[in-house]
Amino acid sequence: MHIFELRKLYLKPENTLRYFWLCFINATEREEFEMLKEKDPEIKKAVLLLEELSEDEETRRIAFIRDMAMRDEYDRYMTAKRIGKEEGFKEGETKGREEGFYEGEVKGIITGIQKGKEEGMLEGQLETAIRMLKDGFSSENVAKYTGLSLDEINEVKENLN
Repeated sequence: MHIFELRKLYLKPENTLRYFWLCFINATEREEFEMLKEKDPEIKKAVLLLEELSEDEETRRIAFIRDMAMRDEYDRYMTAKRIGKEEGFKEGETKGREEGFYEGEVKGIITGIQKGKEEGMLEGQLETAIRMLKDGFSSENVAKYTGLSLDEINEVKENLN
């Protein structure tokens, strides 16, 4: 299989039959076809057939209709592709938001649980400190057994009085 880029055809002219056929495929002007007719008898037949078909009104009408149908098909394809991309983007955006919301909700719950535990621990430490201070324990011993700082224990003492 060979792939030819017709846009680059004239950058490297050759004197081969393959080159002349590619020129025939790419030709748009009458002068180009006239020059190609002289290169090969088969190309001449093709040019004459093309000229004959181009002169026939019905053949030109059919070619025009076929060209319009191909353009319409391409437009439908591009429209469907654009709509598909838009729908895919919206679906992805919605799904991403849902996943982000869920992830945020989970993180919020975890953070709330952690804060609740911390507050509960602090409340338990303060209650233990209050009971120990009421029972006459020294501030140093209360700090040692509750994990509270001496400043926190002194603040609790002030609030007791």
